[in-house]
Amino acid sequence: MRYVIWAIVLLAIGASGFTGWFLAQRDARSAEAARDEAERFTQWARNLRTVPVTFIVTAPPETPADQTLYLSGSAPSLKAWAADGVPLTRRADGKYVARLEGENGLMTGLEHAFKVTRGNWATVETDEKGQERPNRTFTIDPGEEEATIEVVVASWRDGGKTVPGRVTRTGNIMLHRKFHSELLKFDRDLIVYLPPGYDDEANIDLRYPVLYMHDGQNLMDEDTSFKGIEWRVDETAERLIREGRITPLIIVGIYNTEDRSAEFTPGWMATAEAPGRAELYGKLLVEQIKPMIDATARHLAGWSHWRSSSNIRTSFPERPCSPPICSFTASPCWGDWAKTWRS
Repeated sequence: MRYVIWAIVLLAIGASGFTGWFLAQRDARSAEAARDEAERFTQWARNLRTVPVTFIVTAPPETPADQTLYLSGSAPSLKAWAADGVPLTRRADGKYVARLEGENGLMTGLEHAFKVTRGNWATVETDEKGQERPNRTFTIDPGEEEATIEVVVASWRDGGKTVPGRVTRTGNIMLHRKFHSELLKFDRDLIVYLPPGYDDEANIDLRYPVLYMHDGQNLMDEDTSFKGIEWRVDETAERLIREGRITPLIIVGIYNTEDRSAEFTPGWMATAEAPGRAELYGKLLVEQIKPMIDATARHLAGWSHWRSSSNIRTSFPERPCSPPICSFTASPCWGDWAKTWRS
């Protein structure tokens, strides 16, 4: 038996030695690979430099000849996604050109992303069907001395029909920029319509009902509206109030964000591909936006009215009563519910 034990011991010692040798070799190879990778990165970084870049844009036929085209992109020289970033100049041949050079040139070896606009996101370029198109991307080879980027714009979100920068707000309008909340990841603007006579000394003791509406960027201003088509909520309210057909009221528009679909989708309708954050969005409205409006505007006590394009009632599960809600753009065609709806 002891010979067997000694054999096992010797085998274990041998295996241990082999394992140590193997691990040492592996660590040596890993260290060598890490050094090689570091050397490649250092060499790549040494080759990075700023070079001049010329952009040549062919615009679609519906482009208004008197409007300026802009580049909006990821690099600081492309104005970090400002919609009215780098202006392009219209040449005699009808094409639009911009050249970035000197300290405004672009770095080689890095991927740059951009889109073409006419000054705001309501006039951003789209594909030939008028649908959203992905960002345009390019990388300048480190060996190039300069680069030329040529693009053809298929269409515009607004079909070339609006005038960027034209403000169409009517009446007494207040803007609250970048309203911040820890509940959701994106800040958002709020637009507030105050009725005629709100600031008159004779009305200083009057209190008004409040109507809260989603997609606030579309409500009162062509410059911020999707495809440049505003819903004319301000003009309509002004007319109906002055005609005595509705009670004077305050209207609060909550701008949406790039997370709109998730914020308007309740958790019970969410999927792995389509998350739902309507409950958090509802808390934002009830616990943060409404108290801010209550503190800054002369509102009637109690609940106000909500215009809803999401299942906003899920936001009030523990409230003894809910505010009156008007839902006129509800969509049941979402995720697995679309299959049920269509069947």
